[in-house]
Amino acid sequence: MERDEHAVIISSDPGPVSSAVTATYVTVDRGVVEMRILGAWYLTNLSWAEPFPYPWVSDVLDHCKNLGTFFFAYERVRCSYGSNVGATVMDTATMSGDLRRAFRPHVSGIYAIASSDWRHALTGQGNARTPQVKGSLHEFFEGFGGGADAYKGTKKQPGPWWPIVLAGAKRPGDKGSNIEHLIDALGVAAGLTRMRFRSGKDPEIYRTF
Repeated sequence: MERDEHAVIISSDPGPVSSAVTATYVTVDRGVVEMRILGAWYLTNLSWAEPFPYPWVSDVLDHCKNLGTFFFAYERVRCSYGSNVGATVMDTATMSGDLRRAFRPHVSGIYAIASSDWRHALTGQGNARTPQVKGSLHEFFEGFGGGADAYKGTKKQPGPWWPIVLAGAKRPGDKGSNIEHLIDALGVAAGLTRMRFRSGKDPEIYRTF
């Protein structure tokens, strides 16, 4: 992304069972950065049971037609050398690889960013919690929705994050809402954007393709 232009960032928070994916339109006009959520998805492992290329990838891309250059960014699993790694971490890494494989033919670059790195770029703290992440994300959006949270909004008066609310709704068998994972996926895109336009940290160090 260059200054004073526009691009689509498809971003993900991979998980051992399901992965959160958001597609965000980023515009930069005279130094002002704004984001618009084009779509949000919370995908289970069953999404990978279908033949490659996965049909849901076309659904994601259909939300982003003719909007500029595409990039894919995801939260990279970080492990210390020689540390014991459990099945959950391995499954998450596997899903990360599947996501990269799915989007690589369609994007101009792929970025793998550890949680502490995108959180630090976005909030100034590598261990920032969801409330801090949400607070920093607010500056990229205009809160125009109804209800207590103008960013999420309501069914009658949806806010800019309404796609996340719909995609993150609790499903049968889920322990709770999946909205937090989708907010993290959005945070990956925002962290990458802020590195490029605010922090001065070169995002190319996270580029893998």
